[in-house]
Amino acid sequence: MIFNVLDLKTLRLPEVTPEFFQGVGFEDEADLRSGLREMLVRRLEYQKRQALRRAILDQLVDQTPFELPGDLVARQEKSTLRNMVLDMRQGGLSENDIRAREAEIRANAHETTLRNLKEFFILSKIAEAEGLKVEEQDIEQEIVQLAVRSDESPRRIRARIEKENLADALATQILERKAIDRILDYVAFEDVALPAEQDIATLDESVLPAPPEGAKTP
Repeated sequence: MIFNVLDLKTLRLPEVTPEFFQGVGFEDEADLRSGLREMLVRRLEYQKRQALRRAILDQLVDQTPFELPGDLVARQEKSTLRNMVLDMRQGGLSENDIRAREAEIRANAHETTLRNLKEFFILSKIAEAEGLKVEEQDIEQEIVQLAVRSDESPRRIRARIEKENLADALATQILERKAIDRILDYVAFEDVALPAEQDIATLDESVLPAPPEGAKTP
């Protein structure tokens, strides 16, 4: 096989100048470092919150068994399936690849639908019992936060929500988050030390024969 090299490119890092910092939206190196640190802290907090949410919902779903109406599951499953196929298409999978994984996709859509519906009803019941509601100011605050995260104007975010009829979905997310926050008020946390890392044998050590019994090892 013959290859023709048409071009060679070299990655060049930008020169660190005041113009560079202004171009990325910061005043100087200290401001850039501070901004990056804030971004990493926010990301860490988000990941911690998602892990807590998943742990709480796992407990709730496991300890609150109930049956869902078949027609409701079937209707919602169609929507879940459409979204999963759309995500795969946007991810670059061909129609042949999607059809080849049809059985797997349908099974995943069914399990995902059951899980999502159970989580929705459990959190809705908790919100109702606790008197939690979504106010207009909650919607506005959520829109502002979405605008900050996406670097867009609140007006554009609001217009997109209205155009795509996402107001109910947004209100549901806010209500579920309020229910999770209320549950966290009753949760006690305990710091647990990570297990000590075990020494990993090198390749040379792993291929050596085991020493005979009674022999001293260095």
